[in-house]
Amino acid sequence: MFLRAGNGFGGFQAPARVGSGWHKMSQVSGGFDMNGDGRPDLMGRDAAGNLSLFPGDGRGGWGAKIAMGHGWTPMTSIFGVGDFDGDGKADLLAHAADGKLVLYRGIGGGRVTGAGAVGSGWAVMAGKSAVGSAVGGPRPFPGGFGNIDAVPGNDVVAVSTAGEAFIYGGNGVGKWGTRSTIATGWNAEDKVLSLGDFNNDGYPDLGRIDDTGAFLFYAGTAGGGFAAPVQIGHGWGAFTRLIGGIDYDGDRLTDVVVTTTDGLMLLYRGNGRGGWMPGGGTQISHGWTITTDVFNAGDFDGDGRADLIARLTDGTLRMYPLTGMGSFGVASQIGHGWDIFESVLSPGDFDGDGKSDVLAVDADGSMYLYPGTGSGKMLARVKVGSGWTSMATIG
Repeated sequence: MFLRAGNGFGGFQAPARVGSGWHKMSQVSGGFDMNGDGRPDLMGRDAAGNLSLFPGDGRGGWGAKIAMGHGWTPMTSIFGVGDFDGDGKADLLAHAADGKLVLYRGIGGGRVTGAGAVGSGWAVMAGKSAVGSAVGGPRPFPGGFGNIDAVPGNDVVAVSTAGEAFIYGGNGVGKWGTRSTIATGWNAEDKVLSLGDFNNDGYPDLGRIDDTGAFLFYAGTAGGGFAAPVQIGHGWGAFTRLIGGIDYDGDRLTDVVVTTTDGLMLLYRGNGRGGWMPGGGTQISHGWTITTDVFNAGDFDGDGRADLIARLTDGTLRMYPLTGMGSFGVASQIGHGWDIFESVLSPGDFDGDGKSDVLAVDADGSMYLYPGTGSGKMLARVKVGSGWTSMATIG
């Protein structure tokens, strides 16, 4: 069995082998969270009629197999349907050879019990499946650049003091893979930001504000890296912070928000084609002069909506949740003492546990990973690099 993991922007990563022996299954279905752990699972029926649950671990692998029952041979199709009866547990529907549609109610832990027929005449249907989300609604776009080198694992982009732009490839388990060069001859003061999938082609894109204030759009490519730049704006050099890759207004197109020298936050809505919606910047907030860094952390608190994280001038770290409908939720403090760091950012899920993380670089160039818990908190830091003082910008 092979997994083609989504890249978070409507495209797919290279296939990775995630199991063997699946040819012994007469039927496989899934896409729903059957055991209540928040991760989608698979079900498989073998030739003897035994039905088993293969819990997804959220990292492209499996938990321990759970026996769901035997005697399922007469069923021509078996599929998850989410919470069909409204009791808060995931259920199954099965189509019997006589055309009856049978409900099997979830009882927790990935197990079900028979509940009787809920329909008849289904024999005329060639295929059956349920449509829904394993975790409840469309997921917010991830933080960071995501996978931009076509090697599994989230990556970081950095511009050196010498004007070289690099991709630092993450290996997907909290460490670094290989470094590749994007370009040379940039200005050390150039600003780079993740744009998410700004042109809606399935690959993550990069934005660069050069020393003239021009906004240059670098479209991600299927083989990794970026296409030649296209200018999509000017006068962007005056903004103090630039945050991309978020869907602020809920239209499933990535936007850019910026802060100004007088503390305003403006929204520039992406049009999904590598450009902007009409109207220019729209004010959405104020009071951001107290921040030294603001970045997109993806869904940092696990509520199904994107979050911004800001480092304040007093060293506190604060999370600003987005509602996904064009407004902010209630901000909360998630850390203090962060003024010792030269830069703070989110690479998205750097360690492969399905939760968004934070990276920080201190004055001596050491880089630390602060693993996110998925509930708005962080675990103890782990050193993941050194020598980062040679980088003027890290994003």
